[in-house]
Amino acid sequence: MTLEPARSLLDEMVAELSGMSGALPGVPIEIADLRPPDGISLIGELGDQPVAGARLRTIAPGIGEIKRMYVMPPLR
Repeated sequence: MTLEPARSLLDEMVAELSGMSGALPGVPIEIADLRPPDGISLIGELGDQPVAGARLRTIAPGIGEIKRMYVMPPLR
């Protein structure tokens, strides 16, 4: 599996957040840290284009957290 769709959506999210506040909230996350078995990166596509993404990770047995969630602005 390639991480390129996830990376491009994450880059778009970071650019949007930077433009809104001038500073990014939270701690930066590397997309590679969100791979199984402790994490997952989900991509929503419209046709062949990635348009939404969610990154989740396990923080304790049976407990997870959403680290990043993004939908391209025209599709919100």
